[in-house]
Amino acid sequence: MSTSYLNIELLINTPGRRRLELSRCFRSFRFGRERAYNRPMIHENESEKRAIYRDALAEIDSLLTDLLDPIAAMASAASALHARIPAASWTGFYRVVAPELLRVGPYQGGIGCLEIPFSRGVCGAAARERNTQLVQDVHAFPGHIACDESARSEIVVPVFDRAGALVAVLDVDSREPAAFDEIDREGLEPIAARVGRSWPVATDRY
Repeated sequence: MSTSYLNIELLINTPGRRRLELSRCFRSFRFGRERAYNRPMIHENESEKRAIYRDALAEIDSLLTDLLDPIAAMASAASALHARIPAASWTGFYRVVAPELLRVGPYQGGIGCLEIPFSRGVCGAAARERNTQLVQDVHAFPGHIACDESARSEIVVPVFDRAGALVAVLDVDSREPAAFDEIDREGLEPIAARVGRSWPVATDRY
């Protein structure tokens, strides 16, 4: 099911937000369709690459205005990013669901790992160390988990709620070696921060 239809189902069960949410979901569907048919394969120009993230952040920020729904926020962000990042083979989120444990959340791409402990893999390292992991060769990364055997490089960004608690990680994989760099880090970290603001603040986070 597409993000657009998921958003429509959510809005039907949310009185008082119908017009605003309809506008969001149709705008997301339109943008996603345009990107699907016109997606470039390679962006070697740094300014173009920065523009991808600048535009993605603007769209995500617009979609998430006044939204305190982490599932809808993650689904929208994963869709917007996956359609824009040429090298991405998998784009999505793993949520913190228990102490030292991540579970797959909304994503785009092939089937993801169901659960990842903080002690393993690139996602686990991002959660454990609470900072971005930029990996040029995943097969050389200690404890790498091969959710996708063809993945070659990866970037994972921690997601924090408004109180600074770790709530998820944003994961982007590529089947190309060394697909991500500091521009990707600089582009994805503000997006992860924006998604994190869609979590209601709680006092009992893991």
